[in-house]
Parts: sequence; structure tokens; C-alpha cells
Amino acid sequence: MGKYVGESEENLRKAIKTAEAVSPCVLWIDELEKAFAGVGGNGGGSDITTRLFGNFLT
Repeated sequence: MGKYVGESEENLRKAIKTAEAVSPCVLWIDELEKAFAGVGGNGGGSDITTRLFGNFLT
């Protein structure tokens, strides 16, 4: 998570773009459930995790 608005989403987009650039590859993402634990919750960074989850699924 970044400290500025939109920074986290941009970091995720960069990571996905990097993975696509080196494809075909096996992408191992560990502890994914912790990264998106706040999806659908109220307060805090839940809106950020919801946007990140949407970007990840897309």
C-alpha cells in the first residue's frame, strides 16, 4: 500500500505489466488472502483494497 492516493493501484498495474512482459511465466503470489482481507469492509483502507482487488481480477 502506498501513502498517496492512487499509488497502490499504480504499483499493482506496474507489477501486472511486468509479469505480462515476461510471459509465458509462472507467477506465484503468496498470501493473497491477506492482501485483500479488507474487501467489502467499512472504514480504513477498505476502499483501496476493493479497487486493488478489482484491478487484480481484471
